[in-house]
Amino acid sequence: MANFPCYDDIVSSLPAAAGLPGVDQIEAATDRLLAADARVTARPCGVSRAGHPLRCLEVGDGPLRAVLLGLPHPDEGIGELVLAHLIAVLLSTDLSERLGFRFSIVRVGDPDGARLNEPWFGRPADLATYVLSAYRPAAGDDPEWSFPVSCKRYAFTRPLPETAAIMSVVDREPTDCFMALHSSSFCGAHFYLSDDDETLRSDLLATIDAAGLPRHLGEPEAPYVERLGEAVYRQFGLSAEYDYLAGCGIDAAAVLESGTSSADYAATAWDAFSLIAEAPLFSTPMIADRGGSGVTRHAARLAGIEREQEHVDWLKARFPEVAARLVAESPWLRAARSYLIAAKTDLKAERARLGGDPTMATEATVAELVDSVQLRELGALRPLGQFAAMVRADPVAAADPVLAAYADEAEQRARERLPLLAAEAAVEPVPLRRAAQLQLAALLCALDCVRERFRPRRPRRRRAAAANER
Repeated sequence: MANFPCYDDIVSSLPAAAGLPGVDQIEAATDRLLAADARVTARPCGVSRAGHPLRCLEVGDGPLRAVLLGLPHPDEGIGELVLAHLIAVLLSTDLSERLGFRFSIVRVGDPDGARLNEPWFGRPADLATYVLSAYRPAAGDDPEWSFPVSCKRYAFTRPLPETAAIMSVVDREPTDCFMALHSSSFCGAHFYLSDDDETLRSDLLATIDAAGLPRHLGEPEAPYVERLGEAVYRQFGLSAEYDYLAGCGIDAAAVLESGTSSADYAATAWDAFSLIAEAPLFSTPMIADRGGSGVTRHAARLAGIEREQEHVDWLKARFPEVAARLVAESPWLRAARSYLIAAKTDLKAERARLGGDPTMATEATVAELVDSVQLRELGALRPLGQFAAMVRADPVAAADPVLAAYADEAEQRARERLPLLAAEAAVEPVPLRRAAQLQLAALLCALDCVRERFRPRRPRRRRAAAANER
C-alpha cells in the first residue's frame, strides 16, 4: 500500500483489532488512562437516559481546539480504535504541538444504544451476525440527530440527555474543528466536509488509496446530498432534508421527527469546520467501477426501491399483530416502528423525484447499479434483524409460539437473501485496521487544513443560545 498523505508514521502504527470494544471496555481504558497520566483530564458532561455517566477527556495543548465524538451512532464503533490510538500518540509524541490543536474527546456518544450492539462487536466481519444484531435507534431515540434546529415551519427543541452532553462540550469554548467518527455499513469509503478545499479533497482520496479501500463512486447517501468531488460530499443538516421533502410535495413539518446533526450544531455554534470519514464495515471493488452497466440510473434506482418496498411490505403486514402481543416498549420496538414510518415517506419522495430528474436517464455505472440494487437491499435487511430482536427482547416472547415464529421468519428471510446479495456484489468485510487508518489519516489531514487555511481567518458565529456558559 502507498504511504498516507500526512503523518504516515502515526497512521501506519495504528494496531490491528479483531473486534470492537464494548462500553465497559472503553470506560475501563479511560479509567486506566486517567490513573496513569495526569496530562489527561476528564470532565463530566452529562448522563445517559439509562444513567450512564458521559465524560469529556481533555488532552493536548494547542491554540486551536478539536472536538471528537466516538460512537455518534451506537452501531458505529470503528472510531474508538482511532481515539485510543490518537490519545496514546498525543501522550507519547509532540503531535499536539505539531498540529496546533488540543482535543476534547467524548469516546461514547450513545452508551445505552452501544450496549445493544455489543453482541456483534466481537464478530464484525460476520455479515449475518451484523445484519441480524445491529441496532440503529428510532428517530426520537438517536442522540446524533437530536440537536436543536429551526427550519421554516419546523422546530426541534427537545435534545436528548446524551445530545445535551455533547452540546455542553461544544458550547464550552470555541471549537475550530469537529469530527463525529461515523462509519458505514455497505458502501465505499467517502467523506463529508462542511467547507470545500481542493487540496484537502486530494489528500482525502489519497487516504482511501493508502488504506487499500475502494472509493465510493455509487449514488450519494441521500438524493439531496451535494457532491463536492469524487467520493467527497458537503456536510448536511436537517434543513437539506426539509427542502428535499418539500420539493417532493411532502409536508416536511408534518413528517419530520428529529433534530439536526452534531456537525451541523457545531457549525452553527462556532462556524466549526467539520469532517466525517465514512469507513465501511463491508464493501466491494464494484463500488469503484466506472464502467457502464447497460441500464439507466432510473432503472437501477427503481429496482432498488422495489426491493426495499418488498421488505417494507413484509414488515408492515406483520408489525401490527406482533406489536399488539408484546408487553414491553423496547428500543427495538421503537426502532422498528420508526423505520416503517420513515420508509413510507422516504420511498414516496424518492419515487416522486425519479420522475422529474433528467440525470436519471443517463446510463448507470457498475458502481451506481450495485449501490442502487444489491447494497441497498443489504441495508434494507437490517430492519428485519431489528424486527426479530424486537420480538426476542420482549418478556413474553419465549412463551408465545406465534411471536417466536415471526422472529424466526424474519431471520430466515434475511439469511436467505444475504449470501445471494453478497455473491452478486462481491461484498467482503473491511479489515478494522484499514477502516480506522482511513479515519485517523483523514482527521490529521483535516486538522492541517483547518490550521493552515481556515483558522483564524474564518469568523466565529457563536449561537445566541450558547451565550450562557455551560
